[in-house]
Amino acid sequence: MEALVSAPVFFIIGFVSLFFARALFVWFYNVTAFSVVLVAIFHASFDAAISQLSYEVVPGSNTARFLIFTGVIVVFATAVIIATKGQLGRAKAAVETQAGVSDLDM
Repeated sequence: MEALVSAPVFFIIGFVSLFFARALFVWFYNVTAFSVVLVAIFHASFDAAISQLSYEVVPGSNTARFLIFTGVIVVFATAVIIATKGQLGRAKAAVETQAGVSDLDM
């Protein structure tokens, strides 16, 4: 039986999902007051959920699990990006400092 999705497509989908996963990790880092330990725990639980729980949550082929969990990551990360207006939870002062502008300049 031929695979539903070819290897290059898997690579592209995986690469795109890594971008969105990274956005989630940056957001979590920012909202936890820059706690590397909490982000490491979040990352470990994220990996465990995908690698271990996926068999019990999504019975089916590896392709189906991969596509479903990638979709969940992309949807959740997109929601976070939209909700934070692309700032991913950074404090307003940090954004102003980086941009070199503040409310007083306007």
